[in-house]
Amino acid sequence: MQNSIQRMDGVAKVTGRLRFSSDLVLPSMLYAVPVLSSQVHAKIVRVDDSEAKKLPGFVKVYTGRDVPNNRVGYYHDHPVICDDKVRFYGDIVAVVAAETEEIARQAARLVNVEYEALPVIETVEQALSMERGKVHDQMENNICHQIHYQNGDVDAAFAKCKYIVENEYTVQQADHCFLETECGVSSMEDGKLVIRAGSQNVYYDRGQIAEGLGLPEEQVVVIAPYTGGGFGGKGDISVQCLIGLVTLDTGRPCKMHFSREERFLNGVKRHPGKIRMKTGADENGVIQAHEVYAVLDGGAYTVFGNVVLEIMTECCAGPYRFPNIKVDTYNVYTNNGVNGAFRGFGAAQGCFPLEGQMNALAKAMGMDSIDLRIKNCLRQGERQGLGHVLLSDTRMYETLQAAKADPLWVNRASYKGEHNGIKTGVGVAAGMKGYSVGINGAPDYSFAQAVITRDGRICLSVACIEMGQGCFTVMATMLAETMKVPYESIGFLDLCNSDRNEETGATASSRITHAVGLAVTAAGEELVDALREQAVRITGAAPEALIHVEGGFELDGRFIPFCEIAASAEVDIMRRTRVRTKYSDQPSEGALGHPHVLYSSNVQIALAEVDTATGMAHVDQMHVYLDVGHCMNRTHVEGQSEGGVVMGISYALLEKMERKAAKPQNASFSNYVIPTSLDVPTKIENHILEFPEPAHPFGVKGMGENATVPTAPAVVDAVNDALDANIAELPLSPELLAAMTNPWKDPSIDNQ
Repeated sequence: MQNSIQRMDGVAKVTGRLRFSSDLVLPSMLYAVPVLSSQVHAKIVRVDDSEAKKLPGFVKVYTGRDVPNNRVGYYHDHPVICDDKVRFYGDIVAVVAAETEEIARQAARLVNVEYEALPVIETVEQALSMERGKVHDQMENNICHQIHYQNGDVDAAFAKCKYIVENEYTVQQADHCFLETECGVSSMEDGKLVIRAGSQNVYYDRGQIAEGLGLPEEQVVVIAPYTGGGFGGKGDISVQCLIGLVTLDTGRPCKMHFSREERFLNGVKRHPGKIRMKTGADENGVIQAHEVYAVLDGGAYTVFGNVVLEIMTECCAGPYRFPNIKVDTYNVYTNNGVNGAFRGFGAAQGCFPLEGQMNALAKAMGMDSIDLRIKNCLRQGERQGLGHVLLSDTRMYETLQAAKADPLWVNRASYKGEHNGIKTGVGVAAGMKGYSVGINGAPDYSFAQAVITRDGRICLSVACIEMGQGCFTVMATMLAETMKVPYESIGFLDLCNSDRNEETGATASSRITHAVGLAVTAAGEELVDALREQAVRITGAAPEALIHVEGGFELDGRFIPFCEIAASAEVDIMRRTRVRTKYSDQPSEGALGHPHVLYSSNVQIALAEVDTATGMAHVDQMHVYLDVGHCMNRTHVEGQSEGGVVMGISYALLEKMERKAAKPQNASFSNYVIPTSLDVPTKIENHILEFPEPAHPFGVKGMGENATVPTAPAVVDAVNDALDANIAELPLSPELLAAMTNPWKDPSIDNQ
């Protein structure tokens, strides 16, 4: 396990020297503000900007008619600016540009939009039945994506099961709540449209911007400054096309920075949904049958919803052996905002019901629920429930074995009880999450460039985005260890730039440490080889005589430092690499287009308490067993784990985007509840398990997403243990728990 290394951007961040998108100001810059829909589902009759035009400093109002190709997104269903109708409350109807942000916001309030109301589709049942029509008129129905798969005879298998549990689970819509809301600055530089914006994939952004604005991709440059949080919420474009439209029209730079309310109204959310599961086992605790029916609420536009559904469906089968399985899952269009990528990318919505089933089944059998998981745990080479072979070892078996010996779990019976109206319980859940992209034609490439200058500086350039997770630090660590030089000697050439780097995929899917690390390691090895070649030129020695040691080569007892070799070269020595992560050409026999090849595992044990008077639940302890492959930086791993746990607890107990007739009811931090320091467990105990991944020279795995995936089901299991209940919905609000823990009711209420 690697000792912790100070983050290379840490001092600059805490001293305020680091510049984010929201800090950028360019000469003669305009400011743009969106006009958001005040209707949920309605035709746009007229956009009247006559009053806005009267303001001094007003520049222009842009509508859908001004956008060259007004449909972008994964399925090309998302207007840059709405033209025909709005599909959710907060949809962008127009964009106002002005000399200052204050004038732009004032002008936006003066833009009058006339609507013709349409029926509102606010539930997944209404979406499927089409009783209120369609969200997208050109579509056949409201189904964005669907998955159907069956293996074995499920009905016959259930008939032979001694134990069967069946439950319907509900998961809520939640916001990412990153610190820096969507922001970007556009400009024209050397004849190209340059967009600097918070992002998780500058290459995807470049394609979307070019398509929407009718430009060749080579005329668009996207640069990602340091980004103030993402969690998946910046994986799709937001302000980029809008500011680009203003700059192309006026020739002037333009900035747009969402307010927190605009973020809540317009930004993507975690998919809510309903999942029904039926699971059966024989008298020995061997699972025989599993049935899944699930519907995710995709909101108004696709925004990766089809892939989120695939990951959720994969996680509805998870790490367990299901010889007979039937799966029917849907992602549907509704008028409930826009739902997209969120940490776990569907895994949280699949893990919660699956782990609920495992705990309910163990309870019905009177069996230790970790033992049940171990008995039914898949191993490398076996076929996962959705029909693909596990080509890599998930290490779920070993992670479960480690968690089984945890003192909190071993002594859980002693923690269960009630004192002064506080009930306590212990719960457990496991999460197996794929990292990197997958197989079956889904290429997962990463790029890195390593340079040693003639004055001896070693510089690295990677096409991934630093948004708080520490990726630059771990990349510098890998290069330093590969080249055998001090970590402090590594600098970065520039930030992620679509014009200077090569396509490297998204900073998402827990892939960066593993995938980009492959490219960094390869670049470091090639740079050492290039230095050896230069050393051969200046010494005349045979290549094999030059022994790579700390900071250079050793030749017949003489040390030749890298800086001396670099100084002898005519130009800086540079190597660029682009590497593909482990993949398989073997097609899946099951339902998923892109099942994963690489997986990490995480088991969490929660100690929770419930105040029976108020219904307030609190997690007092969380013991985490996380499989990281090889730990490059303990502080980073612990930070990711602890942050993931707190985010998962918030998902379990606090967060929910409330809607009434599809309109948001809590679009601010004053009434959208997120955790404070008082909601953090007194103790988060991290057990870092190292089972090096053979597909990486440093043995690392991705773990950032999986840090939060099993948290909510573990918390719910602990609350269920405390209350002897079978709750199957999120979040566990005080109102929900109070109704269960305090059944007394004043009979006079019925007469009022």
